[in-house]
Formats: sequence, structure tokens, C-alpha cells
Amino acid sequence: MRVKLAKNNPQGVRVFYILSDSLRRYTVQFIRRAGMRRWDCTCPDFTYRRQAKGSYRACKHIKHVKRWGSYNGI
Repeated sequence: MRVKLAKNNPQGVRVFYILSDSLRRYTVQFIRRAGMRRWDCTCPDFTYRRQAKGSYRACKHIKHVKRWGSYNGI
């Protein structure tokens, strides 16, 4: 997987683009605003898990961005 940080992020949101091993492109967002701090991903796994269980457990793309960010000072 490859991670690319978006250049024009809205205030309080960090946007990352993920090119997966299957060459699909997903968008991962870290939303940090007053009263809100969460991760979001456009992959089907994260979307269906959130709808089915009502939880925001991290998918592999979010975990990869977190690891990537710790190495790159994000």
C-alpha cells in the first residue's frame, strides 16, 4: 500500500489517499474538531463494519496510515 497526504486539507481534517495492493484508491480521513476525534475510510470493510456494528474500529488502511504517520512525523 502507498500513502499520499492530500495538499488541501479542510480545517480540522487530515486527508490521506491510499493506493491498495489491488490498485484501488481509498480515502482515509482523520477528523479532529471540537468534540470530535475519529478516523474514517471509504473502503467497503470499514463502511459495512460501521453500519453493522455501529462501531468505528480501524480497518487495515487506517492502521497503515497510523503506522506511516508515526514514521513520517504526522
